[in-house]
Amino acid sequence: MIKCKNLAVISGPTFAIDIAKSEPGALSLASHSKKAIDKITLALATDNLKIRSTDDVVGLEICGSIKNVIAIAAGIIDGLGYGNTTQAFLITEALHDIKSLIKSLDGDKNTILSYAGIGDLLLTCTSTKSRNFSFGRLIGQKLSSQELDAYLVDNTVEGYYTLKSIYKLINTKNIDLEIVNLIYDIIFNKENPEILIEFLISKK
Repeated sequence: MIKCKNLAVISGPTFAIDIAKSEPGALSLASHSKKAIDKITLALATDNLKIRSTDDVVGLEICGSIKNVIAIAAGIIDGLGYGNTTQAFLITEALHDIKSLIKSLDGDKNTILSYAGIGDLLLTCTSTKSRNFSFGRLIGQKLSSQELDAYLVDNTVEGYYTLKSIYKLINTKNIDLEIVNLIYDIIFNKENPEILIEFLISKK
């Protein structure tokens, strides 16, 4: 654990290329330090970039990491040939699961409604600019392990590595998060990607 009272976390629905073009966007900033929030907001906020603050550091970190894992699942759905309806199905179910995870780790479940929550989830799960989405699509298209490994060498797929950490976390703390276990099975245990669709349909 980092012992720093001015620690801050920032996350939200932005692609670097869009920010570089000064396209309108927004980010969530979390800290327990008003000083940190004020300084970072002053440094980053512009006429085209909105910063909204919160003290829920845990919730923001969870949202900022797990959305990359869900984006892989969204890409898998696309690669399997399913459309926006099924992707929206996945995103909606994922929102409930992320909210549950935040609550289990003593964060604020309402953070799921922030820019870092639903905002970033929507962006990452629906854009081909997302390397996580693109990687998932290759899995859905059932490319070989060698081809997938080659993509990982050439591209930074955050969700691939985050998945390992979240899988370990939820199983260590006995948190029931079926969707993470399922995505883990598809990627690391080479299960048929179609089980993702079966899971969505059968989920209570």
